Amino acid sequence: MTGRIFTMVVVTHRGGTVDDVTPPQTHGPYPRRAYVGPSSFGPRWGHTHAGMPVAPRHAAPPPYTGRPGPAWGHYGSPHQAPLHPPPGYQPWQQPPRRRSGSAWWLALPIVVVALMVGYFALTRGGLGVPEQVAREDVAYVNEDYAVPATGEGPTQIVDTRDNPSVLTDSAFYGQPVPVPVRCEPADVTNLSDAAQLQRRSSDMSECLTRTFGPALEASGFEAYQPRVLVYSAEGTTPCGELELPGAFYCGANQGIYLSSDVAELGGLNLAGVDYVLAHEYAHNVQGRTGILIQRVYEQRKATDEARELEVSRRLETQADCLAASFITSVSESVGYTDRERGLIVAAARSVGDDMFLPPEELPSTHGVSASRQLWTERGFAATMFGDCNTFVAPADEVR
Repeated sequence: MTGRIFTMVVVTHRGGTVDDVTPPQTHGPYPRRAYVGPSSFGPRWGHTHAGMPVAPRHAAPPPYTGRPGPAWGHYGSPHQAPLHPPPGYQPWQQPPRRRSGSAWWLALPIVVVALMVGYFALTRGGLGVPEQVAREDVAYVNEDYAVPATGEGPTQIVDTRDNPSVLTDSAFYGQPVPVPVRCEPADVTNLSDAAQLQRRSSDMSECLTRTFGPALEASGFEAYQPRVLVYSAEGTTPCGELELPGAFYCGANQGIYLSSDVAELGGLNLAGVDYVLAHEYAHNVQGRTGILIQRVYEQRKATDEARELEVSRRLETQADCLAASFITSVSESVGYTDRERGLIVAAARSVGDDMFLPPEELPSTHGVSASRQLWTERGFAATMFGDCNTFVAPADEVR
């Protein structure tokens, strides 16, 4: 199975709170197929809910778990336990250097040429490395915002108690997309280096919180900066098993997981990897505003599978849009160019459901290529977060 990024929600309703994680279950009046959503940018990203459960028709939302399947962008449900490395997790270690022999000078010309090529690639966007840096003469917004510490704050996603207006009329939609926002993440010269990717991802999580946090709080919600774990081996999480390559948001512990080989999903450059992370973080935003749990209520009320899948696609394409809006917010300081944005759009298209599923299994969970491209481009141009309100969009825009 090709790697993807997934979204998972694991929720149990107890005493009016969403606070328990349960194993995947299948409910519903008809058999389910294992829909494979886009992977993390490779085969796709967004969330993939393989064997996504059909909610039983009863008063409280069911436990929800969609196993990560090849695709990027999953989400899960809140959990109070801290985010620990999954079993089998091994941090990347730099292999020992070899001593050069007495003829070291023979390799010198090769080293010089390699350095020149590397410099050219980095400065010309070979890895999507920024060509600009944050400038002191730029009037950045949200500078006085105190970014919450990583992993500290609300331990649960917001429970709406089945309020459909949360999807269509959220106060969050009325907030402007902040531009420009300062973001100075650690540089990455080797996308296969898990240690570099971990530092970059942790920095980007802070940037994402600085971007979305003020808007969330102005809307009456609490911001939360999720931990990001870069993993290098298969293992388990509160939301299911880890796969390589992959990326997903787990609502069960409000954490983001990225595999150290995430760039292999569609041949991503650094800007693409940042976008995948932003997509997963967007599910955190949906969790903080109640959109994530309301999606479960809506699927519980669905009378057929088509409606369930449509709700899932609206959630995923909204995450695409919010992720793209973040890229716009920090482009000034990070240095994203039109080239990087073009590559991101191409990547979004490459993970459409129609790229991996036969026509008879469409529409599915994440959206076809045209829909993912549409909402990514809208996100780049968004001035209000309401521009990413996929829940009021025509059905043909979320196919």
